[in-house]
This record gives sequence, C-alpha cells and structure tokens, in this order.
Amino acid sequence: MDINIFDIVALLYYFTFASLLIVAFVFDFKHKLIPDFTSYGIFALAIIRFFVVIVVGGWLSVVGTVWYDFLAAISVFALFWGIWYFSQGRAMGFGDVKLAPAITLFLGFSKGILAILLSFWLGSIVGLFLILLAKVGPLRGDKVRPWTL
Repeated sequence: MDINIFDIVALLYYFTFASLLIVAFVFDFKHKLIPDFTSYGIFALAIIRFFVVIVVGGWLSVVGTVWYDFLAAISVFALFWGIWYFSQGRAMGFGDVKLAPAITLFLGFSKGILAILLSFWLGSIVGLFLILLAKVGPLRGDKVRPWTL
C-alpha cells in the first residue's frame, strides 16, 4: 500500500468539507442559524476542485462538466430562494439558501441534485415520524428542514 502526498492532500480536502458540514449542522441545530463561513468555505473548496481538475485534466476536457455543475448550483439556489421568498422565511432560512448551492457545486451536477433530493425525502420521513410520535405538532410553526447535512 503506497500513500503519496496527493492522497494526504485529498484526505485533508474531504476532511475540511466534512468539518464544515458538521459545524453547520451543530450550529444550526443549536441556534437555528447556519454560519456564512460554512457556505463560503464549501464554495471555496468547490472552486479549488475546479482549478485542480482543470490543471490535471486540461481545460477542454472539463468545460462541459463545469457548466453543468454551475447550472445545477444556480438551479438549486433558485429553488431554495423560491421556497425562502414565497414562505417569507418561515419554511426555510436564508442560510439553507446559501448552503445548498455550495454543496451542489462541491458535489457536482448529478451528486448534488441527488443530495438535495435525498435530503428532502429524509426530512419528510423524519418529520412524519416525529409527527406520528406526537413530539412535534404539525402546526407548531417550525421551519421545514431538509436534511442536507
């Protein structure tokens, strides 16, 4: 088993991503806020990924996938912004609006859309389970929280 410097850098890169997600989850769970530095940090990691892919794979091999990734992030931003705007911030906070496109950009087009879809499904299942247990009333006014983390 051969470990080189690139493996260590990749491990630190993904540990940084996981650490930012853990900070966002814990802070959101405790304070009902997502700190801006977590969204911006994940966005910065995504930009670093794009530069590394461009340097390693060449610009022409990456152009199509980069546009799909940015299109997915913009679409996810529009979706979450729409939920935030039309609910007047009652269904979802603006921290979620910033975090979701950053995660989508980090994961890429297909994995990002899949993560958003699964987070809504998981959030629905957990919400229904809590309602059935009568620990959370359905009309309590809590925000809808897709479990993106």
